[in-house]
This record gives sequence, C-alpha cells and structure tokens, in this order.
Amino acid sequence: MQNDKKFLGLPYLLAESLRSQIYNIDASLRAKISLVALIYTITAAVSEKEGLKDEDKKLLEEIKKDINTVRGTYEPILDDPEYVQLSDERRKSIEEALDITRLQLMTLIHKHELITESMIKEIQGSRWL
Repeated sequence: MQNDKKFLGLPYLLAESLRSQIYNIDASLRAKISLVALIYTITAAVSEKEGLKDEDKKLLEEIKKDINTVRGTYEPILDDPEYVQLSDERRKSIEEALDITRLQLMTLIHKHELITESMIKEIQGSRWL
C-alpha cells in the first residue's frame, strides 16, 4: 500500500477484522468461520485494487474454496457444549483448517501491505479511548 490515504474504507475494515480475531478467540465455531470469511472477502476486495499476480489470485481462489468447505462441514451441534464429546474431533479439524486459512490470509495481507502500521496503531488506540 503506497500511502495512508487508502486508510479509509476497506483496508481499515480489514485491519479491524484482523484485530477482532484476537478478541474473539473463544467465540463459537460459527462466529470464527464467519469472521475468517469476512477477512477473506475484504482481503479479496482490497487486493483486487492492488492488482495481484496470478499466483496470489490462485491462492485467494483456494482460500475461498477452503472456506466454503469448512462452511459445508459446520453443523450447529459443534457449538453445543452438551455434545462436546461427539463433536470434539470434527471441531478440532475445522479449527485446524481455519488456522491454515488465517495464516494464508495474513501472509497475503503482509506480503502486499494491504494494511499499514498506522492503521493498526489507530485501531489499537481507539480500542482504549
């Protein structure tokens, strides 16, 4: 990202969404999937404007497929504490897939500087105002 004039809009929302990952670590599995999907959507929109190379466009497509697979695998019972014994392995599998997807997204965001240090500082600062 060349300058912070792009600060407003989607890059700012992307930075805020990434910060939300930290504060929603104990959220339901459904909420985590939705947040990763939101981060993907904003990353794809911001990176479209940045003009990614074909290899990164391909990675974004793979990430989209992975998110759709995770969404197709999710069932509400996985968030029900009464069925923790039944759903533990499936939940763990989905959590691992989300970890990989988050890493891929954050690597892409960092590689292309889709958010800036000043955005992160402002978001962190506004959290404590």
